[in-house]
Amino acid sequence: MVLYPHPSEAEVQQCIALTHQVIADRLIELGYTQPSEARLGKSHDPLRTTKKTSPKDTLSNADDAAPITDMTVPQRHVTKAEREAWNIPPCVSNYVNPKGHIVPLEIRSITTQSDAPQPSTKHWHMSDHVDTVASEIQAKIAAQKREAQEKIDMENLKEEQRLREIMQRNQENRRAQLREAIAKEDPTERAERRERERVLQDQRREIHRQELRKERLRERLGISDVELERDIGDVIALNPDYHQEDSTLPAEAFVDERLTSYTRDEVEETAEASGMRKQPRTAGAYTLNRAKLAGEFEHIVADAAQQEELVFQSDTEDDPFAQLDDHLRAEK
Repeated sequence: MVLYPHPSEAEVQQCIALTHQVIADRLIELGYTQPSEARLGKSHDPLRTTKKTSPKDTLSNADDAAPITDMTVPQRHVTKAEREAWNIPPCVSNYVNPKGHIVPLEIRSITTQSDAPQPSTKHWHMSDHVDTVASEIQAKIAAQKREAQEKIDMENLKEEQRLREIMQRNQENRRAQLREAIAKEDPTERAERRERERVLQDQRREIHRQELRKERLRERLGISDVELERDIGDVIALNPDYHQEDSTLPAEAFVDERLTSYTRDEVEETAEASGMRKQPRTAGAYTLNRAKLAGEFEHIVADAAQQEELVFQSDTEDDPFAQLDDHLRAEK
């Protein structure tokens, strides 16, 4: 490995100077001219004119520029024949015949149908054959589609008929079972069954009547089903400023039916009939009376002192174990 010594500063400067000289000579050979110092930092577009130009600059530039081509047509005298032969060019949608008359495009298309070139016999027969084959193919496709649709319709009809027969058979079986059950039941069971059916029918009729009543009330008041089903407790809880005077509901709607199953008038009549209104509020309250309690306790103690000692006597005649007791006592 060969190690070259580091060049000195003088050698480096000499190499740089030689490089600049070679570059300058090459640019001169290529015809490059160095711009002036005033235009070094500014680019200029030769196709773009300056904003402000003086007449002197215009004259100086006009001398150097190429001559401007005159595009105007020179004026000349038009003769009468030329003036009469000259016509205004028509629009594209019209047609001018050799005589110079303007014919609309619709009329021209009608008149030129006979002038159109007729196809040759060979091509005419070929086109006719193609049309015939295409029509036959379309007819076959339409026939196949029609047959497939008819087949599907027949299958659907058979399936519908089968389902209808199954449904009719099931209905007949249910009716036969019902007739057998009715024939087997007792007169008492028959009466009970009729009573249950009557009760169910009445319940359905009452439910239907209630639904109709709610529907009319909702239409008259203009409220929803949720508000109609809501009781008075929920209404007051949701709207604290709710007043009975401002409401359109009847008076019975302000009584919570979950608490009592009777109306307020019935409560008033029952209270008056039983005399509950005549008793004071503190009549049923308990009050402590020491003198009364002391007298009651003294009477109880006196009665207990007068009682004699209790002696249990056995009835030997009725007691089955009396002889057994005597026998055990003798054995001792």
